Amino acid sequence: MKVLTLVLFFPLAAFAKNLRVAIIDTGIDRQNFPSVRAESCSPKLESTDDLHGHGTHIGGLIYKNNSRIEYISLKYYDEKATGEENLKNLLRCFQRSLELDVDVINFSGGGPIPSSAERAMMEKIFQKRILFVAAAGNESRSIDRWGFYPASYGFTNILSVASVNADFHLLRSSNYGVNHVNIAALGENILSTLPNGQKGLMTGTSQATALVTRLALEMILVESSFRRQPEALIRHLTETGLYRPQLSGKVSSARVLNSQRALERRSSAQEASGIVIRNPARIRKTIHQILTKDSLSRTASQ
Repeated sequence: MKVLTLVLFFPLAAFAKNLRVAIIDTGIDRQNFPSVRAESCSPKLESTDDLHGHGTHIGGLIYKNNSRIEYISLKYYDEKATGEENLKNLLRCFQRSLELDVDVINFSGGGPIPSSAERAMMEKIFQKRILFVAAAGNESRSIDRWGFYPASYGFTNILSVASVNADFHLLRSSNYGVNHVNIAALGENILSTLPNGQKGLMTGTSQATALVTRLALEMILVESSFRRQPEALIRHLTETGLYRPQLSGKVSSARVLNSQRALERRSSAQEASGIVIRNPARIRKTIHQILTKDSLSRTASQ
């Protein structure tokens, strides 16, 4: 059995290849994110600019200045298009995500009507072992009964997210479903970026979903075995969440996302590989500093 004596050796195996995350939304504001790769999935829209503000808000919650993660904004939403046209744009974004070989997809849209074409594309994403983080929606109803797609398609790579307030109570607007919603996360009055270099508050399962995506990316960086193993990562994030009885019957895990517990659980003294770590407390501190340095600096500047 090997013994590690240098703390800095611990996380390097996770960084063999950059992670790629596709943020499928209303575009991105280049003033806020000049280095983010941006593409339009609509044949009618060449511009990737965010005219709505939603995509920029979501991007700000997911993005951190880390050279090991490639962020890709895929714009599907055209406010002048019909629902059918935007669905076609969305399918183009799904196909582009496959072509770009992304590891994680964040999508915080959806609707109550399933689509055979969308389901077929979701199956391709599942076969590629891509983690798909999906909003449960904001209609105040059960997606077990009424459905909200793509969150309700039931593929095991889908991590469906409800939203809670600071007291960990489900938001009145949040959808729920013990069979189709995996976890809850904070989603009320969340501060993030807006177009033209602004910042502002938004509420909903979209914001909760983005926070889950951000933690999922961080987990893959510190534990490479989670990469292209969406079920294992989903299980880890739900099992390390904070149990809240008021979510029973609403969320399958009855848990709220907890980044500290999720990160610390991966740095135990005995790793699955059989390698013993001399000083797990020091490694936990090192990992926490690495992953929160940017978050703390961003918070302080807001």
